[in-house]
Amino acid sequence: MVYNGLVNTGYSLKDVLYTMFNFLDDHPREVLILRIQKGGILGDSKKFLDFVERHFDPDSEMGDRVAKRIYFRNSGDISIPTIGEARGKVLILQDFKSSQPALYGIPWNSDTVSSYSHSLALGSLFLGLKWDGIESHFSQSRSEDFDKLRITHTTAGAGVKPIDIAAKNHPGFGMNRRLGRYLLFNLGDCFGIIAMDFPGYSLVKEIIMRNYRYRAPEPLDFPSFCATLPMPEKAVDDIIQDEMDDDNEVTPYDEITPGDEAPPAEGSADEAGDDEGAANLIR
Repeated sequence: MVYNGLVNTGYSLKDVLYTMFNFLDDHPREVLILRIQKGGILGDSKKFLDFVERHFDPDSEMGDRVAKRIYFRNSGDISIPTIGEARGKVLILQDFKSSQPALYGIPWNSDTVSSYSHSLALGSLFLGLKWDGIESHFSQSRSEDFDKLRITHTTAGAGVKPIDIAAKNHPGFGMNRRLGRYLLFNLGDCFGIIAMDFPGYSLVKEIIMRNYRYRAPEPLDFPSFCATLPMPEKAVDDIIQDEMDDDNEVTPYDEITPGDEAPPAEGSADEAGDDEGAANLIR
């Protein structure tokens, strides 16, 4: 079964994979990233590996869909794929040992992944210190880890409500508003993957704008300056509207307004934060 921290989610790995495969069938231009981790320190690593191998065996019940939807490469290849290479696939972050390196995906280690992740559950009282760590990770020069997958967690961990971390109002701001302002004022050198809880309309909008700004022009015969043109606000609103659910709801936690002042100086010792609980199998 799949665990989140110490909590059994009630879903099996097969349930998770089928859900992801079905999503990619409907949205083949998307990429899903799945970290698989062996939980606990007393579990049998060999049994865990046998368990994983059964799900990815070409002759298994899911063999055809695994071959189509899991991003496989030659064993030992630890390079980070481009979005174009991984579209329509599940990219696995392999946080367990296998018979060959990188057998199922990118190894989760310091050679391949640059990750900021606080595991202490100190609640929302120390949220400022957590933000300092996040900001520091964003601000690292891209030249320091240009060949790694950069992942930053702004999420809550065990012992605190995710909503309190994401949208805390007093004192100070929650993670989503801090992140939104950081993006709004074009701070940071490289963002990579940002794990968030409860992202609202304005935060989603800032991220979509940034994705548009840095993507390569397509098709190739477009003038080169097209890649640097700002995306029209109307176009961004249309994209977000497409992503809304059937109830037409996007929760605008801590709206980011262009007229807002720059982010306040933070990082006093009265605030620190937490990230995520240790997962038993899959994060």
